[in-house]
Amino acid sequence: MSTVSSTENRLIFLVSPSRLAWGEYVGDRKIGEGDMSASYSADRIAENKPIRQPFTWQGSLWSCVSMSGRGLTITREHELTAYRLIPLALFSGEATTYTARAACYEPAETMRDHPLGSYHGVIVKHGKNSFVLSGPPGIFMAGDDPKGTDDQTSAAVQLGLF
Repeated sequence: MSTVSSTENRLIFLVSPSRLAWGEYVGDRKIGEGDMSASYSADRIAENKPIRQPFTWQGSLWSCVSMSGRGLTITREHELTAYRLIPLALFSGEATTYTARAACYEPAETMRDHPLGSYHGVIVKHGKNSFVLSGPPGIFMAGDDPKGTDDQTSAAVQLGLF
């Protein structure tokens, strides 16, 4: 994997739409939710709570921090943004908390200005383990093969930003 450009780091992956499915509530239960969507944890990270169950992609654990799209049908307009989880002991960069990261920016700046993504270097907990979110973030979009569910059947796409 490589970055797309030196100014904007984006890794774009095409995956099975079933992994991005939002699911729907039937009574108190949510059914049909894809593993990537189910990992959404931005709310938990901001509150310094343990993240939801991460998903596996290309042999690494990832956690979703953003989802967007229109309607209930998963299309190419739907995308999910996620960061790799690196065990805290193995992370070689500067690790920090979400609160500390957000507090260090001046009002005119935003966390989005970080070259490896706004969550890069943020410490999170999953179960009893501490991890660090590592960028650049991956953008996951629905691919053409609705049955392809593993990493080998999905394609990586690199696109520049305009």
